[in-house]
Amino acid sequence: MNSLNMPDSDQDLLSEDSFDIRASLMTLWLGKFKIIGFTSACAIAAIFYSLSLPNIYTSSAILKVNDNSNSQSSMLSQYSGIASMAGISLPTQSDNKMQYAIQTLKSKEFVKYLLKEDMFIPNLMAVKEYDSVSKSIVYDEKVYIENNNKWIRETSQGRSIIPSHIEVFDLSYNPNYQARKDMKSGFLYVSFSHQSPDFSYTFLNKTIEVLNRISREKDLKESQDALDYLYDKLSEPQQKEVLSSINALIESQLKTQMLGNIRDDYLVSIIDPPFYPENKSSPKRSQIVVLATILGLMASILFVFVSESIFVRQIKNY
Repeated sequence: MNSLNMPDSDQDLLSEDSFDIRASLMTLWLGKFKIIGFTSACAIAAIFYSLSLPNIYTSSAILKVNDNSNSQSSMLSQYSGIASMAGISLPTQSDNKMQYAIQTLKSKEFVKYLLKEDMFIPNLMAVKEYDSVSKSIVYDEKVYIENNNKWIRETSQGRSIIPSHIEVFDLSYNPNYQARKDMKSGFLYVSFSHQSPDFSYTFLNKTIEVLNRISREKDLKESQDALDYLYDKLSEPQQKEVLSSINALIESQLKTQMLGNIRDDYLVSIIDPPFYPENKSSPKRSQIVVLATILGLMASILFVFVSESIFVRQIKNY
């Protein structure tokens, strides 16, 4: 029986705790209509907001970066000492093709090159909605007239009526295009999101094609410049060792020319090709509604307790 006896101080604490719980429950009960009303309002507002958001479709692909410079780099390193004796400046090669591919895809210059294709700018900057029945893009007539291929948008000072590649990059391309290295597989993951599943699929395919094209054109030009320089050096009197190194460098540049002319997938090869997105990737409407409802419930409960606390303080002061 003694074990059931408690000091008066502990009994007082239990009584105070019980009183606080009962008081809190009573406060919630008295403010139940405010809590229910505000929470319901948040839920309804979230439903209307989520329904107003357009469906977004994401197409993605997995790519393998081709390191075409491995054999060439080793040969350049082997003959760099001998070549320097003849005053030959060896061409530089990127040590990280993966970062080169990623940074190219994320560059404004790449977007400038990409926007030479027809209808890319309207599809990126003038979309109002996507008609899933006709499977076509509906353009904002306050911005762009499709029939006349004419831009009529109002612009701020400094911007042209036809969006520049920098504006397209900042407002549409950069927020929706993703290029990153997958840390587990080591492959390059790319994706593009758009209101139109057709355009997201088409656009992603085009970016891969253009990435290979500009990389191939760049290397072919550099290789041809290097060949022209090496042939000039070959015509000059040289030591036997220097001539041997020049011939080896010419051979490596000819290999670059061969790869550039026979390979369409020059920089990246497709492992998992872009797919046509059948299901939307966003918005997650149910998550938006649930999150808004929870936040509304928490905010309404906090409001009820704060209001009660202020009311009690005013009574005591009075």
